[in-house]
Amino acid sequence: MGDLTRMVFRSGPGPDRNGFTTDMDGWDLTNFRANPVILFAHQDRQLPVGRAHTIGIVNDQMLGDVEFASHERARDIDRLVQDGFLIATSVGFLTLDFDFLFEEGHFFPTGIHSRKQELVEVSIVPIPADPGALKPTSALPDYAMTQQLSHLVAATGYQAHPSASHALSNAEGSGQALSHSPLSLPKGQLIRQLTNIHQLLRSS
Repeated sequence: MGDLTRMVFRSGPGPDRNGFTTDMDGWDLTNFRANPVILFAHQDRQLPVGRAHTIGIVNDQMLGDVEFASHERARDIDRLVQDGFLIATSVGFLTLDFDFLFEEGHFFPTGIHSRKQELVEVSIVPIPADPGALKPTSALPDYAMTQQLSHLVAATGYQAHPSASHALSNAEGSGQALSHSPLSLPKGQLIRQLTNIHQLLRSS
């Protein structure tokens, strides 16, 4: 079994650097909970670097607990996280129900507001879409996040692994933040969105 590291996933309403905003009550975590993979930089053709244990929405934040895998690349990333060189995460998702956002004076959409979205994967990344999705720097947030994770397990009963409760009560280290990045969307989903933009422009 790999090492357990507490990570706090912050996926707020935005907007992020890519102009995405999301409804936090619109997240569907069902399929992710069945396959809770943690990737590095959304590289879904590489081995996962870990798996999520507990995950859910608490106070407009995604909270989760991560176990790193035992292969060499995963251990390297684990060390970088522990040493503070990797301090952000990002989510890959499918947008299920959305609207384009327009600003006065702009012909093209300036953003997307997602009302419903399916979580596909969580990635540790060097640069998140959300510039505020960074690791807390003080000890106080860590304690508070641990309490929220414990409440999440009690409220939902969801654990991807039996050791999750033990990890929540004994884990050391800082929390991790989670941003949401449309760059992580599968190509097919991006193409469908671009097609919608093209049809919108033709009809305008």
